[in-house]
Amino acid sequence: MMDDIVSQLDGIYNRSIDYFDISETVCRETRNRIKAQYYTDPPVRFRSSLLVHSYCIEDMDPSEATRIFFSFGIPENEEVVLIWGFRKRGITLPYGVFARYYFKLWYPGADDVWVTNENIDWLIELHHEEYLSIARAGE
Repeated sequence: MMDDIVSQLDGIYNRSIDYFDISETVCRETRNRIKAQYYTDPPVRFRSSLLVHSYCIEDMDPSEATRIFFSFGIPENEEVVLIWGFRKRGITLPYGVFARYYFKLWYPGADDVWVTNENIDWLIELHHEEYLSIARAGE
């Protein structure tokens, strides 16, 4: 199964909209839950009650970013939701696939990508200005 998912990542930007397995409605609902739980409005910033770690990945080797993703303690087989802000659509995939192949799913300079689990217990944001952030509720 993992090989099937990885093989589909190549050329994801050229695929038809039918490729996305999260409907626009579910995507919008998830985005609204993320915004309510993690961001202030306005301005859109992470809430001060969160534990947030941010990294500049502009000049970082993808393997180094992958190590950072795995340092978050999220199980490789946990199903995650990935949402592209500009497409208003998303996909689900195992966290390990995202962590290893994020660079095939995110286009720096143009994309903002959110990754979370079904319960939205944590949030990873890949910002178009090449910053990676993870936010969790304060413990």
